[in-house]
Amino acid sequence: PGGGGWHQQQDEPMVDSYSSREGTGSQLADELRRLDGRPYPAYKDLIGSWNMGDFTLLLDKAQSDPYAPPSHFRVRVPQSVAKFPAAAYNSKIRNVALCDYLTRQLCQAVSAGGLDNAAENRGWHGSKGGDVRVETPGQHVIQRSAVVVNDQFVEARCTIALPAQGRSIEGHKAAQTLTQYLPHVVAKSLLYAALNASHLHAFLDSIEDQEHLRQSLADHDLVAFVADGS
Repeated sequence: PGGGGWHQQQDEPMVDSYSSREGTGSQLADELRRLDGRPYPAYKDLIGSWNMGDFTLLLDKAQSDPYAPPSHFRVRVPQSVAKFPAAAYNSKIRNVALCDYLTRQLCQAVSAGGLDNAAENRGWHGSKGGDVRVETPGQHVIQRSAVVVNDQFVEARCTIALPAQGRSIEGHKAAQTLTQYLPHVVAKSLLYAALNASHLHAFLDSIEDQEHLRQSLADHDLVAFVADGS
């Protein structure tokens, strides 16, 4: 997926000042269908926490207009479901590497489902929105805010352009995106059992080895690595 997502500090999600709601995934789907055809700002009624079964979907900030910056969501999977071994994230560098790896897996799952390009351009009154965006990693493995992993949960942060027909809520499409497509993406990318464990651990070991070598440069009076043939 192209650039996207949101860039809050890891422990400071952006939250709207509206009253927060709680409910189940089926209740969220019912609410979205009920809002179908309503004025777009009514999406703000859904700000809060929704129990989707294997994960919690948190709507922190809802856009007030279909042409405004997209809405901020978090997906929080408890470790009792995600089941990542502590050895995969129990040091800072391995935590950074795991978060990077999961961000890449999440981007791939979103792209494979076509959710990064779901918006349709049908003019002012046409259907628009529905696209899911995650902060896309570049070549380097660095600390980012798109995914957070700790002993309690795995949390992914994304933006979603909530669907609209003109300036009215397209509730059925929104329900499909949030309660059908998004759970599939989560199951494909944020659960240890769904990933190639040997590939994941080889990635973590490689990043850890690189960091160790970088930290060893000064001890050997070296300043940098130079590629063969340079």
